[in-house]
Amino acid sequence: MTDPLERLPDEAVSVELDDLSRPPVTSGSLAHLVSRCYVAGVTTNPSVFQNAIARGDGSDHQLRDLAAHGVTADEALRMITTADVRDAADILRPVVETTGGQNGCASIEVDPRLAHDTTVTVTEATSARPPLPGSHTVRWRRVVTAAELVRAVQEGVPAIEVDGAISGMPMLTLASGVRLRGGTLEFGAKGLRLTRDNLLENVTIRAPEHEVAILNDTSVTDFGTLALHGVHTRGQVLLLARDAVRSGHVAVDGLTVEAADLRGRTDRPHGFGVEVLQGAFTLWNQQADPRAEVSAELLDITAGSPGSPIRGSGVFVGGHSATSDGGPGGLTRVTILRTREIHTDGQIPVGTPDLISGGVFLAFGALIDQVLNTGPVTTHGANDMVLDNWGRVRSWTATAPITSYGPSGIGFVNFGDLDRLDVRAAITTHGTGARGFNFYDGSMRRACFDSISTTGDGAIGVQIGRDLPRLEVRGDLTTTGGTGLSLVRGVQTQLKATALSIKKDGRIGQVGVGGRISARGDDLVTVEIDGDLGTLSARGGIQAEGHRADAVHTRGEGRELAGVVISAADGKTMVRVPA
Repeated sequence: MTDPLERLPDEAVSVELDDLSRPPVTSGSLAHLVSRCYVAGVTTNPSVFQNAIARGDGSDHQLRDLAAHGVTADEALRMITTADVRDAADILRPVVETTGGQNGCASIEVDPRLAHDTTVTVTEATSARPPLPGSHTVRWRRVVTAAELVRAVQEGVPAIEVDGAISGMPMLTLASGVRLRGGTLEFGAKGLRLTRDNLLENVTIRAPEHEVAILNDTSVTDFGTLALHGVHTRGQVLLLARDAVRSGHVAVDGLTVEAADLRGRTDRPHGFGVEVLQGAFTLWNQQADPRAEVSAELLDITAGSPGSPIRGSGVFVGGHSATSDGGPGGLTRVTILRTREIHTDGQIPVGTPDLISGGVFLAFGALIDQVLNTGPVTTHGANDMVLDNWGRVRSWTATAPITSYGPSGIGFVNFGDLDRLDVRAAITTHGTGARGFNFYDGSMRRACFDSISTTGDGAIGVQIGRDLPRLEVRGDLTTTGGTGLSLVRGVQTQLKATALSIKKDGRIGQVGVGGRISARGDDLVTVEIDGDLGTLSARGGIQAEGHRADAVHTRGEGRELAGVVISAADGKTMVRVPA
């Protein structure tokens, strides 16, 4: 024995390679070191891969393909790093098995630029997915033509790599355990159908906008883990638990749906007087049996663009019930849903009372630990809610602007159960009846906003119809407009533009506004208190700007507003309304 490294395992010492990059993975050198017991684990960080790519590590074609589809440099680096470390984990699997899991780890250090944002750091640290169950080191078959791809799929080749673009494809069904990566696939109708334990990685799937680009086989009982990593599509991604499907897990780590048209989908949830259009990405457990349950981790989903918004909802996650009174049934449990930029325009005719869409829509039966909107979410049409919750969410955080441009396009809507909401960027709405935040049903413990600004007749800033212990607006809460129609529970209703409205059945324990509360327009009321209010503070005061515009209407004595500077340019500062 001449190599000192060979003696280390006998001395109970494990060696980790701490500068992993692509060449050791693809050249076989890592496999050699592992087979000789030299290396029992690997670690790396984005800087190591960045330097290796700069020197030329064979990832040039992959980088060009990702750049062509609008992937940022940081996102491309993370996708490549994650994929290569996942392959390294496959190589290390024998070490895991022989040591009972004591060795064989493959790890990625978190980007140090995130160190000052705890939420994003934790999310980033949990985003790297492990290999698929039952995966092992495989040989990839390279295909360059449609005939080669069809043959590989028919033969059940376990790992298929597409080189370049392949067009004229019929719908393809991947057998259980098959992986497919790379290249672009053009379909004339439906695209790829997944069955069980399938992985799609760094691949572009193009189907007609009204078609389904990626779907799942609903004749299987358990679809295992369906993984989408660095996937781009034209056409919908539709994953359903229906028919025979009763369980499975969905792992998304980087998905961009460039365009999709969901207006023709007639299968829609119904509740609170409206139906909801499906999403560009739709994960929906439709089973009535409560024992049927699917799980998911959904990271970095992008849908639409300013020039090509999704014709429908952006991201749609739901469980069993098609209606609000559907009773117990199958659930969809999600540890984290993280979205990037989303643009939608459902093209719903103005004045429609019973149809909506959502930039991010969570339906009945969706149980989600954390929602994180890291990119802007923008809706462009009538009845296009920006963020809409009918499910159960523990924590919802938005760190980028929330914007709507259509009539009745509401910034955040809650009809479900939500513990904590924190919108750390502006909510801005433009359009008749386009409210900033409304809470009419369900439950909520705390809602925090950076600022809320609505512009349009009937465009209310905040309207509360349930018990909300704490409401905080760090900046201003403002509205500009008059009287106009707004969609309320499936009914087009005449409303006045009001900055803060507490309905008869509503209650807010504590309101804290760091800026001003104001309404600009004739015959308006800035703050309406028809329900209960504990205390309210507003550093910038309450202001009514307009002819015959009052600052406050309240059914109480006004003591809850003690210490707040209240002004009205051409109206009354406070009007006590009979109970």
